[in-house]
Parts: sequence; structure tokens; C-alpha cells
Amino acid sequence: MEGTTPENPGTTDGSRSQFRPLRAWPAFLLAFLMLVARFGPGLSEEGSAKYWMVAVFGPLLGCLLLLIWWLAASRATWRERLFGFLGLIASAAITITLAHPTMRGAATTYFTLPMGFFLFALTAALLKKSPPAIRSGTAVLLAFAGFSVSMLLRSDGMTGDYKFSFHSRWKQTAEDVMLAAQRSATPKPTAQIDRSSLTNSLAHPEWPEFRGSDRAGRSLAPGISTNWNDHPPKQLWKIPVGPGWSSFAVAGRMLFTQDQRGPKETVVCYDADSGREIWKTEIDGRLDDPMGGPGPRATPTLANGALYVVASTGAFLRLDPVTGKIVWRKELPQVADSKVPMWGFSASPLVTESLVVVYAGGPGNKGLLAFDTASGELRWSVATGSESYGSPQLNTIQGEALVLMFSNDALLLVDPASGLQSGSNLIVHWDDSNLGTGAIKGSWYDYVTIKNITTGEVLDTVAVAYAESGAGNGSILAGGLRARQFSYTLPDGLRGTGQIQITVAADAFNQIFEFNTGGTSTAESNNTATVTVASLLAPAPDLQVSNLQLTPSAGLKSGDGAVLSWDVQNTGNASAVGLSYSHVVVFNVTTNQIIASGDVVYDPAVVGNGSIAAGGTKSQQFAFTLPRGSPGAGQLKFTVTTDFYSQIGELNTAGVNGSSTAETNNAASMTASGRAPRHLAPAATARSSIAAASTFA
Repeated sequence: MEGTTPENPGTTDGSRSQFRPLRAWPAFLLAFLMLVARFGPGLSEEGSAKYWMVAVFGPLLGCLLLLIWWLAASRATWRERLFGFLGLIASAAITITLAHPTMRGAATTYFTLPMGFFLFALTAALLKKSPPAIRSGTAVLLAFAGFSVSMLLRSDGMTGDYKFSFHSRWKQTAEDVMLAAQRSATPKPTAQIDRSSLTNSLAHPEWPEFRGSDRAGRSLAPGISTNWNDHPPKQLWKIPVGPGWSSFAVAGRMLFTQDQRGPKETVVCYDADSGREIWKTEIDGRLDDPMGGPGPRATPTLANGALYVVASTGAFLRLDPVTGKIVWRKELPQVADSKVPMWGFSASPLVTESLVVVYAGGPGNKGLLAFDTASGELRWSVATGSESYGSPQLNTIQGEALVLMFSNDALLLVDPASGLQSGSNLIVHWDDSNLGTGAIKGSWYDYVTIKNITTGEVLDTVAVAYAESGAGNGSILAGGLRARQFSYTLPDGLRGTGQIQITVAADAFNQIFEFNTGGTSTAESNNTATVTVASLLAPAPDLQVSNLQLTPSAGLKSGDGAVLSWDVQNTGNASAVGLSYSHVVVFNVTTNQIIASGDVVYDPAVVGNGSIAAGGTKSQQFAFTLPRGSPGAGQLKFTVTTDFYSQIGELNTAGVNGSSTAETNNAASMTASGRAPRHLAPAATARSSIAAASTFA
């Protein structure tokens, strides 16, 4: 009979297992699309930069789709599918285990997996009519061969146009060649530059920092010929350098940069005329990033006769630009309680007045740090997002000089003198000095008053005790002093924004007898000092409910199930970080009863959630069932209040005189009608049945 004819034409008695040709066209299509995704962007001008995500992630998506094709739509036998799947997994695992460390991670998803899956799919599709053992076995072998190419390679990182730089695994890196040459070569004398010339150049550097003097990436030097076909530039010298992403700071003949040399990051000063080293300073530390490669990321900053550098692992130094000698050194991971970022510390230092500002990304208020240029002491710190690979920028906005820092949280604007923002921590330092001729003995109180002179509000008054018996205190001799300090957190919002005046009155309660000469004594009236600093409004989230919808949108009846959905929208200018709850209330206006309520949690730690970025939205929903009968019928009001328990600090200036409405604009409501089902006849029957039962009783 025709229906019992074996599918394999080579089987006349039907004794051999049956199989069908593979459905090959999806494999060919996906393989072609993988090629287009990988090489297509590079065919257009600037395509690699504009469409790098297509080239990087497109082939990886193709691998996933090919796996789905093989398991669900290839027509392979189930034994064959299982063999192919396990063969791919085992081949990839063996390859990744034996590959060079630089070929793991990003290089795996970019190169290794697409190579193996591409060859697997093509082989299986071309051998679609072959017996299962042959086509699947050959496909797995060729996939393993494709994967194994990665075992022969080493990655030197990704270039600026998002292309990996692959080389033979056994070929020396340019860094190895440079280090070997330095070890074997006869040391060359360092370049010598006249010291007076150095001093003049450092006072007027041509290119003092990352992207130039104003960090705008423009040069004010005379123009150069751009027609290099007719007037090609002449190479003056060429020298090997270590890997890194640093650019140059330039002062006269001195070129300052950073590179990686083995286990040490190196700050180097070159002579622009000859290419010879003038000096070098080595820093222990190496960041091996499989995408960016090893080496420092930041660019040195020249300012006021000093050189400031940030290493990729977090060392932050001030150097003497003439000799390379370390003046002071700080470790950003320790100061900021942070870890080395995935791609290393990348912010180039910014110098403004007597401060050097650098991004560290630490928790709390340890995101952006300002250090004293002379001593290296931390002067202020403010909160930022935890991730950024940008650099701080000094800009003038409405006549006011501000430091700008962009992170994953928000664009931060900070007064460079104080770094203050609403909600940030303020530390007041002062000295109690004895200007008299006798020692101060005893204990007393200094009185600190903090006032927002912009709003006129006195924010706080605190008495700070000085106990003579306290550790390190004692009496204060004539001409001596004691350093004092007080920590205060400014209020959030407008109360903590504006001109903040701090007044300290020493011995406010006149517990110490004081006297001076020169006519009437002023010893009891000269105890006060005042300082005023500016505080900016800190970025903050503002959560609101939008797009509130009910499903079904019409025809709702008592006893029905329904789903209320909405978006939590962040209309503020900073990310909403942390756990929060949206509270739902279903209220029957007709009966004046709450018929359903509940909380919907938003946990940023859940995969796919994360913080709600400024301008971003996250969708939520609440499923419920209306009560049966009249409690579920009538006019229904649905209200959703996001961040119901005020777990997220919110702020805006949308209210009267710039007041905040951010904690009162979190709710949205809608109404709908619910009706009782029309079951009149069955209801009458039920009542009749009950009456009959009563009769029997």
C-alpha cells in the first residue's frame, strides 16, 4: 500500500529507521543574516560606529535562533536533536576552557559562538538528505572545528570602531616586544630640556588636559594643511609604547601620557623633538579587560605647575611634571569605598582653583570627589550614579561656574567651591585659637548656626562641647589652637538649596574668662566667624502613575475577574533606586465600600527590572475579582498610588514658589461601571427550593 512505503528510498523493506530531510531554508536564511549583521555595518561610512550593536549582538542572536531551529523546526529526529544540542554545548565548553583568557567573555559571544553555530547550521542544511548520524555527526565536528579556531587566537581588545583585534595565540604582543627590547637594549640617555624653558612651558601649556584647555576638543593653534595627498606630513620619529587609552597633555616640548608596561602602569614624559623619555613614574597595577585591553584609560591633567593622573585601578596621584616625583597619592577605591569598575577608572582629573575633582562612583555621597591640590586631603564629596566612564567638566551656566558630571543616574551640577547640594553632608571646620597671653583652662561650648539666607530659614543650631579632659584636648596655651568640626546634613529640596550661612560662636555661654587690651576689651565679642557657601538643588526622581487601563475595558460584571495595568513613570531628573510599592484600591462609589486592595512590589534587583531612569517607565499590573452580587455592581473607582510607603526620596519644583509636589502627585484614578449578572429566573428557582425545604422541616 502507498501509505506504508518507507520514507528512505534506499530502504526496500522498511527495516531501517525512518527519517525525513531537514527543513534547511531557515538555517540558510539565519546564516546569511548573521553574515549581514557582522559585516554589513562596516560597508557604509561610519557604519561600524553607528551600528556596532548590530555587528556585536546580531550574530549572537542568530546563534540563539539557530538553536531554536534545530530543536523545534529542523525536522531532525529527537535523538539527532539531542545529540546535536549536547555536541554543541560540549564543543563550546571545551573550546572556552582551553582558549586563551582574552578569548573568553566578550570574544566568546562575538567570535567563538557565531563561528561554531554558523558552520553547524550550514553543514546540517547542506547534508539535509543524509542519514541522521552522518549529518548531525558531521555538523557537530565542523562546529567544533569552528569553535576551536578561538583556541589558536589571542584578543588584544576592541578597537575604537568596535572591532576585536585578534592575533595568533603564540605571537608576542606589542607590549611584550617593547618590554623585551627595553631589557636588551643599551639604555639611552634621557632627553634634557632647559629648566627655565620647562617652567615657562608649564605655566602656559598648549594642551593641558583631556580634550584641551576647555575640554571642548578644539585647538586654538594655527591651522594645518588637511590635503595630505599633495602635502603629506613628514614623520619625525616613531617609538614603541605600551597599551592604553590615554591621550596627551602638552606643554612646550613635553608630552605627558600613560601606558601599561607589564605589571605596572607608567606615567611618561617624552621630548616632542626627539621622542626620548624625559622621565617615567611607575605605578603597581594592571587592568586586563577583554574588551578594552590592558592599560590606563584617563589622560593626565596639567594645572598650576602640577601633573595629576588617575590609573585604571584607582591610584590617584599628583606628580612634579619636571621630574615625575610623586607629591601625594590617594587610592580611590579606599577613599570612596568602591570597587574597580568593569572597564577601569576612566575619568580624567579636573582642576578648578585649589581643587582637583575626580569621579570615583562610590556609595552614598562618595561619587564625585574633590581633593586639595596642595595636600591631597579630601575637601568635599557628593553623590552620583555608580557607573560612569566620562570626566567632570567645568562650565559656566547663567554666569555661575559649575562642575558637570554625567553618570548612569543623572547629569550632576555642583558648585566647585563647596560641592554642596540639597540633601548632602556638610562638614564645618574651624579652629578655636587662643590669642591671649594666658592659657585657656576648662570646658566650654561653641555654638553653630546654619541658616539658609536665600529662604531666611534657620536650619539648625547646635552646641558643640569642648571638654578639657577629652582625649587630645587639654588646656590651650597662649598662641595655641584646637581644630574643631561639626557634621550636618542639609535638608532635601529647596530648604537645602541656595546660600547657606554657617556661623560659629566660640565659648558661646561665656564659660571661659577672656580679656584683651587696647582700650575697651573685645575679648568677649570677637568670638564669632561666618562663612557662606552655595548649595545646588540635587537631582531627584519624581514617580507618577500613567497609562492606567482596565481589562476588560467594558462589560464588567460582578463576579468577573479583571486586570488593572499602569506605568510607573519617572518624571524627575535622577534615577529611582530601591524597592517601592504601588498600592491599588478598588472602591465601589455606589455602595461606598472598598471591594479590593493590594500592593504591587517593584524590586530593582529582579532580573530585567533595575533602577527607573529619569524619563523612564516600568509597567505593573494588579489582577482581582469583583465580588458577586450588589457589592461588585455600580460605579467603580480604581486608584493606584506609586511609592505608597515613601521609600523613594522624590522631589520637583512644580508647586507654588517652586515647592515640591513630588510626594503628592503619585496617584492616578479611573472609573468604570460594574453590573450584576442577569440571572433572575434561576434566582427565583433557588428561593423556591429553600421554601420547600422549610416545609419539610
